[in-house]
Order: sequence, then C-alpha cells, then structure tokens
Amino acid sequence: MKRIPWIAGFTLIFSALLGACDLITGSPPGAGTATPGSQGDVPSPGGGAQTEVPGVGESSGPEAVPTDDPFKDLFFHQGWARVPASITVFGGYGADEMTDVAAGGPGVVAVGYASRAGELDAVVWYSSDGLRWARVEDAGIFGGQGVQYMKAVAAGARGVVAVGWEQGGDLDAAVWYSADGMDWRRITSGSFGGAGDQGINAVIANDSGFVAVGWEETTEEIRGAVWTSGNGVTWERVPHSEAAFGGLGSFVVLEAVTQVGSAVLATGSIESVTEYDVDTGIWASNDGGKTWVRLNNSDQVLGDSDSIRFQLVSGVTYGNSLFVMAGTEHNTPGSLSGDYVNGVIWTSLDGVNWQRVYDHKPEFYAQNMLSVTASPFGFWVGGYEVVSDQSQAAFWFSADGITWEQVQYSERVFGGNGLQAVNGIVAAGPGLIAVGASHATGDVDAAVWIYVPGR
Repeated sequence: MKRIPWIAGFTLIFSALLGACDLITGSPPGAGTATPGSQGDVPSPGGGAQTEVPGVGESSGPEAVPTDDPFKDLFFHQGWARVPASITVFGGYGADEMTDVAAGGPGVVAVGYASRAGELDAVVWYSSDGLRWARVEDAGIFGGQGVQYMKAVAAGARGVVAVGWEQGGDLDAAVWYSADGMDWRRITSGSFGGAGDQGINAVIANDSGFVAVGWEETTEEIRGAVWTSGNGVTWERVPHSEAAFGGLGSFVVLEAVTQVGSAVLATGSIESVTEYDVDTGIWASNDGGKTWVRLNNSDQVLGDSDSIRFQLVSGVTYGNSLFVMAGTEHNTPGSLSGDYVNGVIWTSLDGVNWQRVYDHKPEFYAQNMLSVTASPFGFWVGGYEVVSDQSQAAFWFSADGITWEQVQYSERVFGGNGLQAVNGIVAAGPGLIAVGASHATGDVDAAVWIYVPGR
C-alpha cells in the first residue's frame, strides 16, 4: 500500500527546495487513523494581540557587548543570534541537519543526520554552552548500509536517548543510548522491527525512564506505535490497541509527546479512511505510557469542518499549567508556496479540550511551525517561513500561550541564501538553544541559534 504522501512536508523539506480530562486523572474514550516517513533518499516522517518579546526591540551589534562577554562576537537581534558555523562540525561535502535538541549530558545534545555519497548516517553534536560544539560520528554506531536517521533526543536522570529509524531492507525503529551525551552505543531490540516498517518520531524522559512514540506500517494499515524503557537500554513495544492507534484500513502516526506528572500526552496525525484528509490527533496515558486512549473531545478544533485541509502537528509542550501544540495546516501537504500553508497553534488546560490559536493575516502565510517549548522566558515556537521559494528561519513567542508574536525578521540572523529552518528548540545554556539547518554556505549544513535574555 505504501501510502506516504504528506509526511515528507516537514523536517526534510530541504530536499525539495534544493530540487533534489482531565488528562491527569480521567480516562476519556477514543479511536483513530495517518502516515510516516518517506523511504526516499532523505526520509522525513519529515497573530493575535501583540505581546512584548523579551530582549531588545532593535538589532544590536557586538560593539555594544562587554569585551569579557562570551557572546561578544555574536550579532543579536531581539535576543537571538546565529552561532557561527564550523565546516568541520556543522557541515561537510553533502547535507547535514540537526533535527532535535535536548538539555542534558555536558549541557546540550543535538541529533540529526549527514548525507554523503548516497549514504545517510546519524550524527550527534554536543555543547556545554550552546556556542562551542563537538561532533560525534562513528560508522560502527551511527552508520551502516542504507539509512540511519536520528529524529529526536531526550535526556533525563538515566541518560540520553536518541531515536529514529534505519533502513537496510525494510524500515525499522532505531535507538541510541549515552550515559553522558558524548559516548554512545547502538541499542538492539526485537521490538524495533518486525513485519512491515517501523519508526520513532519523538521521545521523552520521565521518572520511569523513557517513552518513545512513532508508527508502524503494514500491508493494510499505518498505525501509531509506542515503546517504553526503564533505563534507555532495554525496550519494550506497547501492545497495539486498535481502539487507540488504528485498525484495518487506517492511517495513524504519533509525532510528538510530553509529560505531566504521571500522565503522558502524545499528539500526531490521523488520515480519514473515506477521504484524503489528515487531522491532528491526541492520545493520553495515565500509567507512564503502558496503556493509551485516544481523546476526541475536540475533533472539530483539531480538523477543519469547512474544507479538506491537512493539519500536521509537529510538537507539544506543557508549562505554566497549559498544553501548547504547534503544527502546520496545508491545502497540499509538503507544498512550499502557491498553496495555503499556515502555522497553527492549539492550547488546552487539561489535554482533553483544545482551542485553536491562528491568524490568517498575510504575514502568517506560507509559515511552517516545526518545534515548540515551554521555558522560563515564555512559550517559543521555531520553524520557517517561505518567501519567494526561499525558506527563512522563524520564531514565535507568547507569554501566556494564547497571544503570539513573530520575532521580527533579521536577514543576518534568520536569513541567507537558500533555506534556513528551525527543527528543535529547548531552554538551555544562557536562555534558549535552537537547532536546524542552513543553506548559507552552499551545502545544507547544521545550524544553531542562541537566545540570551536582554540582548
């Protein structure tokens, strides 16, 4: 069947550009359906009222920074600066991309991939401060025949876990583990493979260990999948539930996951079995990820009752007693321009009942929201906006999760030749660290942005 039409619209959109409840205590009912990673060369499972963005309102250069400041050589705009690229760390002769970032290990750990001579291998980067980065590559751990792709990373008391998939013959879920974020090993488990294809899109660390979410494709369906681990090394697949994660003829993908107390909330996409329409889905577990239900209290909010549009969620976070979910709505999934493409944010007080926050003003057109985080500096979303077929890195900020403001564009910080995009964002280092990709050097290279309050 191999129905993988819309999932390639997010993380690795760059190949196209290059031409190449009570949630805590309740138990709501549910059922559902959607689609995973492309098996092509580079897989990709890829306004409101104005509020004040923390930081300065105008660009400021390094001349205004004290000489003993570690950030003295950076150019800041509304608190954000782009970390200078090192060709030996961030790039090479091919494509390199950071897909996610987590606070942990020596400070912060980012994961992604490197494409060289037709091979796609996983890569890890780490930093103590967000400014100086080291790259970890090991063909025996991160490489192999075909594709090894890291999609997400999580860090906790039991270490650091990176997740994704690998493709030699068919596609299997893949997990890597590190006690410190610097020395890694590949984890093997019978739960990662099996008949059909499997992949992991997101992972969290909690008091019980780790919970990872993704998908499995068989000849008859694509269904959500969950794995759990107590230590990051030994993994089990949660038994499939058709009521929660889809059954015969359905298409369900779990894209993101977050933790609140003992409850786990997963978000993803559900494709209708009767018409080509993809809506956002919500799932909850009250026992640390062992059993799940689909929440359907907000179906109209999570879809579009007026027309067939595709609501593709990319991230979910929890902070200040509020769930915030970010994604993108398309007329045609994966489209870059010419069709309706709009960033979308949903919020919920309980994880069950959601409201949609969106704005159809011109400046919100052709914008893709790829990551979201709650931080001491408010809620932040990262992604990109497309202008004249060029993608420019973009950030949105909200103090309360309800009213949002896009950070004013700066060519020097967010732009450049070709593509720039933010795939992951986390509270770490001096404030926030965001990772993604940039085409400014000619090749696609990994990219890092740093936010310092008050700049």
